[in-house]
Amino acid sequence: VYLSLNPLTNTLTKYNTHTKVAAMKSMMIWCEKDLKSSAERMVETVPVITELMWSTKSAVSKLATELMTKLCACIGNPDLEPFTPLLVRSLRHPEEIVETIFKLASTTFVQAITSSALAVIAPLLVRGFNEREIRVKRRTCVVSENLLKLVKNPRDVATFLPVLMPLLSRCEKEVADPECRDRCSKAINILKGLEKRMNEKPE
Repeated sequence: VYLSLNPLTNTLTKYNTHTKVAAMKSMMIWCEKDLKSSAERMVETVPVITELMWSTKSAVSKLATELMTKLCACIGNPDLEPFTPLLVRSLRHPEEIVETIFKLASTTFVQAITSSALAVIAPLLVRGFNEREIRVKRRTCVVSENLLKLVKNPRDVATFLPVLMPLLSRCEKEVADPECRDRCSKAINILKGLEKRMNEKPE
């Protein structure tokens, strides 16, 4: 699956509509054949598919949305499954991200968070931190803390560390709201702990 998904993903960024549609259909088949491997590649595939969801070509955007839904099903996280339609819709319509963040912030998560889950949620967090309203930033911090503390394998945050750490640090420094700053601080400490574990050399 790794060998097959890599050229398919590359095809989605370079070729015409018909080729992109064919590549996405092939990826949907792979999603059904091997959930685990498909999930492990979501760090690479989600940004590409998200961009195709915004395509002006209806055939492309519709199929990309269907593929994103299948990819989310590959994550295998029962806590996130009820949110799949909302997550996919938010990726396609960024104006709905705030509503999604508030719903995620009011949910108790217990299942381990992997890179595949972060691949879908991290873009929402980025948007949330860049919103002007303090209440949105506060809820984004809550979601960040709740999810990061459930990351078991520190390497799962490797791709997202350079993105989330500056946003959390900026929020902690610039926002006056005590609760928001406290949540930021906790999320930062969790992220630093994951980074430290990731950089530790095996004995």
